[in-house]
Amino acid sequence: MKYDNIMEMRQVKHILAFTLFCLGTLCYAQSTKDNAKLQAIEKHYEYLENEMKAQRDAIQKENETYRKFIQEERVVHREFIEYTIKIGGGFIAFVLGILTFWGFDTFKGIRNSRTEIESIATAKFIEYKEQMDINTKLYEAQIDEAKSKLVAAEQSYQKFINYYSSANPRTGRFVVIGNAERLQQMKKNDLYRFVQIFNMPDFIELGSEEWSDFDPANYDLVIYRSNVNEKGEDDKLESLIDLLKLHPDKPLLVYAKGQTEFIKGQTDQRLKESFFHMANTPVTLIDNTITSYRVAKMVEPNPHQKLI
Repeated sequence: MKYDNIMEMRQVKHILAFTLFCLGTLCYAQSTKDNAKLQAIEKHYEYLENEMKAQRDAIQKENETYRKFIQEERVVHREFIEYTIKIGGGFIAFVLGILTFWGFDTFKGIRNSRTEIESIATAKFIEYKEQMDINTKLYEAQIDEAKSKLVAAEQSYQKFINYYSSANPRTGRFVVIGNAERLQQMKKNDLYRFVQIFNMPDFIELGSEEWSDFDPANYDLVIYRSNVNEKGEDDKLESLIDLLKLHPDKPLLVYAKGQTEFIKGQTDQRLKESFFHMANTPVTLIDNTITSYRVAKMVEPNPHQKLI
């Protein structure tokens, strides 16, 4: 009897040991998988940084080449004009000298028409010079226009670089709006990786007093958790769209998971009036938060987009 009890106790110990081993293996595998996803996101972020640096260097190189081309063309054009005037003046002087020589010494008829020929030649020269002056002004105007465009392009590019350098999504302030149940789900699951990359966002429940006093000016990005009815419409989202019309530079990111949460009908039409982006998984929620934040930092507010 004692022997049977000892054997049973040993079997129980073996089963417990095997169970603990399996649980440890599963936890380690899940941790490794999560770390791999996070590393992939970080690598994607570094790739975007390197890609923007390469584009910036390429644009700077093209600007330098174009500026050098404009300067060289202007010098060549000026030298051409000066050379043409010199050759034209020398040729006219030579013709006048020939006509004068033959007019006084040989042909009486040519001598009598010398004044007329000189007048015609002078008129042609003046006409040619006036045309050259017009062409020079046109060419200089084109150069000035090209220089202005180049300056504008450089300013726009520099503005883009400044915005990109300062638009670090990790420093942004975000708010998540939705009903209590969906916000609780996001805190437990969808925002697990989100808070590892960004700051913990604020949460506002629909129908709360905080929702009635919500001010988008206090945030860089508004994230709305979709809560559509059976028609795919969401009246709370439509109210938020109306509120954001007072802040056209504030982006709206709508988070809708699966076909049952897709925005449809009237709400879909109203959503197109706003400065919005969509996300349907925790990964796209992170990726589109970065994109929306940076785009909002780069673009100017639309002066025509006002609440009527």
